[in-house]
Amino acid sequence: MKINRLSVAAASLACGSLVTGQAFAVSARQLDDLIGVRGSSGENVLGSRGFEFAMGGSATNDSRDAFWWHKNDKNCIRVTTRDGRFAAIVDAKDQDCGKKSGNGSGAAVAIAAIGAIALAAALASKSHKNDDDRPANFEDLRGWDSWRAADEMGRRGFNKVDGWSEGRRTYSVYFRPYSRQCVNVTDKRGRVKDIGYTDNRNCR
Repeated sequence: MKINRLSVAAASLACGSLVTGQAFAVSARQLDDLIGVRGSSGENVLGSRGFEFAMGGSATNDSRDAFWWHKNDKNCIRVTTRDGRFAAIVDAKDQDCGKKSGNGSGAAVAIAAIGAIALAAALASKSHKNDDDRPANFEDLRGWDSWRAADEMGRRGFNKVDGWSEGRRTYSVYFRPYSRQCVNVTDKRGRVKDIGYTDNRNCR
């Protein structure tokens, strides 16, 4: 059976119809512009973007974790503040924000949506599996604006799995499951200073 992009698009459309009215969740990758800002200012921005403080996490002498929940998107993030500034923002589990998994009709919709997503993924994997397995290029992103580079990494199949800051440099680790690529992006003053392969326990 010939599988083409139209088939994949149809499955994706079916999935979209199941979750009409549901906005895509705001991921940690979309909050990279807050890395390095003062904690109080960052918290105000998080609030303006729909997040609300959920609970505190682990803390040391110079850093602390806090979990924030996006009520509309049902998304939890972990914010690490070090020396009074946002040092890292990563996605977290719903349970970390004290939330349970969806239930009732919401769970039914989620299950149906997952089924549609699985169908789309299966169709896509048959037609594009060889391309997905090939290592994705990323070295051309050196010198890009940080926020543009983060978006581009997402478009190339990378997910942000870790991040932190040291001085004026911010480090973000991305993982691409298909090709098993683990990449560290070093940002300085809003631009990608360096980018290359790395080892990170979150790349799995």
